[in-house]
Amino acid sequence: MWSTQTYSKSVAGIDLTDTGNLVLFDEHKNAVWQSFDYPTDTLLPGQKLRVRQKLTPSDSVTNTSEDCLLSFSLGSDGLFAQMETNPPQVYYNLGINFPNTSDDSNYVEFTQGHFALFVNFARNGSLFSDFNSSAALQYLKFESDGHLRVYQQHRSEWIVAHDILTSSVGDCGYPMVCGNYGICTGHGTCSCADPYFKQRVDADPRAGRTETVPLSCEASQSQSFMEFFGIVYFTGREDTQDIRNADQESCMKACANNCSCQAAYYNVEIFGQNNSGPCYLVSQVFSITNLVGSSQRLMISIKVQNPPSGIQIPHIPSEPPVSPNINEPPVPSNINEPPVSPNSKMANAVPILIITPSLGSLLAFIFLVVIIKYRFRNKGVDPVEEDFLDQIPGATKRFTYNDLKAITEDFNKRLGEGGFSIVYQGTLANGTIVAVKHLNGLC
Repeated sequence: MWSTQTYSKSVAGIDLTDTGNLVLFDEHKNAVWQSFDYPTDTLLPGQKLRVRQKLTPSDSVTNTSEDCLLSFSLGSDGLFAQMETNPPQVYYNLGINFPNTSDDSNYVEFTQGHFALFVNFARNGSLFSDFNSSAALQYLKFESDGHLRVYQQHRSEWIVAHDILTSSVGDCGYPMVCGNYGICTGHGTCSCADPYFKQRVDADPRAGRTETVPLSCEASQSQSFMEFFGIVYFTGREDTQDIRNADQESCMKACANNCSCQAAYYNVEIFGQNNSGPCYLVSQVFSITNLVGSSQRLMISIKVQNPPSGIQIPHIPSEPPVSPNINEPPVPSNINEPPVSPNSKMANAVPILIITPSLGSLLAFIFLVVIIKYRFRNKGVDPVEEDFLDQIPGATKRFTYNDLKAITEDFNKRLGEGGFSIVYQGTLANGTIVAVKHLNGLC
């Protein structure tokens, strides 16, 4: 939709051309305004995208404010697909060296399924020319998932003929493929198994996550970092680094001391070899890519807000699994490693079990109940004979198997897995979050 701003001009008529260009003209048939000069989310054949113009999505898949941040633009130094945060987070860039001439003389034009490049009004080759189409009816659209697609008419339907950016960025390289804080693996499989983040839409893992406890600049002393190893974050380009030479500790502290920073992204191998490297401070965290089977030691430390005193969130390690099952959420390998304090020295960091005495006793008691329940069931003992459990010191509450099913929502939220058991997250009636260990073989 456009606003022509032609109220002070002499407009005599309007014409919709065969190419789809809407033209307002004066009494001499000269164009006063035309839609081809003001691209929105779509380019038609013959339409130009000039320097300092951009495409933005007109619809939304997730109905979130993040969709409004997407843009595909032509700058004086190339094409950019990015999230317009502060600073922008670029997920695709194609460098172009335009001469120092007017913006109107430098542009790309959509034609035959790709871009023709014009420098100072003269054609200077093609971009994305791996796809070429002579279809009479076609158009290019920048969509709310960040994809730039070419559509063609096939019989009576419009079909996707080419997805321009995917061959470069990959299925997981789009900022909103798994939403905020989502982990993308393989061909767009989404997961995020950490209680510091809750799923935005229960039935849709692609909708991303929000913080369980929102970040607060006023409570920065209660913040720590979750470390994700073996990942890549789309904005880590060499020319966008925030600190060119920083060690790992300095990178994390720079984020900790910056209220607008939500994560620090860096290469652990570079830090290890040279004790310094590029550091990226991320102001808003979008989708993260899990590098399954990769030897790269890329790492992102995401800032989290620890809950107020008296509210417990059991920790799940943030390191993505090496080989996740694409049909199930990835299962963390160790549930005892805590978040890292921004003030701790990384070289001396020691994993600490962050389970309070009361929670530890409760977990041990639940584990004991499950074992005894299992043994009595196998021996055919009447559950009434289990009353001796009431005499166990400190055992103020007993849980039946049905109680545990209710607490864990039928063992639905899996936290971790060992050789003989699976750990599930549960919530007691008073809201306390607990971990329940389920022995393999119990129904």
